[in-house]
Amino acid sequence: MLSSCAPPDPLEQKSQPPPPKEESSLTLNNATLEQANAKGQTVWKIQVEEARYSVDGKNATLVNVKGDFYENGKVVLQVKADKGEIIEDGKALFLRENIVALDPRNKAVLRAQEVEWQTESSILTARQNLKGEHPDLTVTAKEGRYETKEEKLIVSGDVVAVTEHNTKDQNQPKDPRRLELKTDRITWEIKNNRVFGDRPLTLVRFVDKTATDEVKSNQAELLLKQQLVHLAGLNQFKSVEPPLQIAAEPISWSYLNRFVSTDNPITIVDYKQQITVRGNRGAVNLADGIAKLEQGTNTTSQEQQSQLYADELTYNFGPQTLQAKGNIIYEQQKGVKFNLTGDLAQGSLPDNNVVVTSTSPERVVTEIFPNQ
Repeated sequence: MLSSCAPPDPLEQKSQPPPPKEESSLTLNNATLEQANAKGQTVWKIQVEEARYSVDGKNATLVNVKGDFYENGKVVLQVKADKGEIIEDGKALFLRENIVALDPRNKAVLRAQEVEWQTESSILTARQNLKGEHPDLTVTAKEGRYETKEEKLIVSGDVVAVTEHNTKDQNQPKDPRRLELKTDRITWEIKNNRVFGDRPLTLVRFVDKTATDEVKSNQAELLLKQQLVHLAGLNQFKSVEPPLQIAAEPISWSYLNRFVSTDNPITIVDYKQQITVRGNRGAVNLADGIAKLEQGTNTTSQEQQSQLYADELTYNFGPQTLQAKGNIIYEQQKGVKFNLTGDLAQGSLPDNNVVVTSTSPERVVTEIFPNQ
């Protein structure tokens, strides 16, 4: 018996599912993109060479970005970057490579290789080679956060801030004096012309490339318009010329004019002449090399083993001369030991030549102590 197999009935074949449709994304060229908040206010508006959207339309990659960031309907940052991304329907914008952001309100410019703009908080976070520039100050750091509502920049990581002091006449040469601050973190209130640091920091004053003064402190407030620094905590102040070390807490330092003052106890050491001057209140004009102390003072010459007590003292560290008044006591320990008391004193401790006088009817009292 012979039999043959017939091909199956086409109607009985199982139907094959259609191939999946390719999902497409939207690409825009030379476009203007805009985002508004719930109140209908624009939060950012940018022009791009290309915008390539994700399939769901919530995210996009951008090429050659330029535009404005807004707060309460006003432009707070003008930005440009080589690349960018729109995240979560525009709630955030990422910019990358060669970023420049200008705040037109205060003329501050931020540069970085990566920034993120949060539309709800109006905060710009910057990373990688951050640099903030302003006519009064330049700051570099690893990263930072710019709060546009308060016009405040907070930077951290290898922070270096340098003051700029331009002359009013553009034809005049640039002021060679500047102040350099190094620390781990500072807050720069651009609108208020104030810089604050509460981490260990070093401040160095330069004229061109030559350092003239250096101070180490735990806390500092820099007032840019006044060219004034308030130093709190432990302060170690060193002047190159005159060769002085100053210790006080707190200290106010007019750094352009090199004027240091405090209302608290102050110690000044001439580390070459081995002269120490102390007072309960005082000021030092480093440009002139003159210190004025009051409310009780003590001056000591380590080499001459002599010291002078007075209510008030003016000490000139150039010629090493002094003038003092009020309750004078001069003590000499080297050679013949003696004390002088009176109302006024002038002379030089390093030269072992001090004249004590009295304005009262009482004479100057001299006490001589014979060697034992």
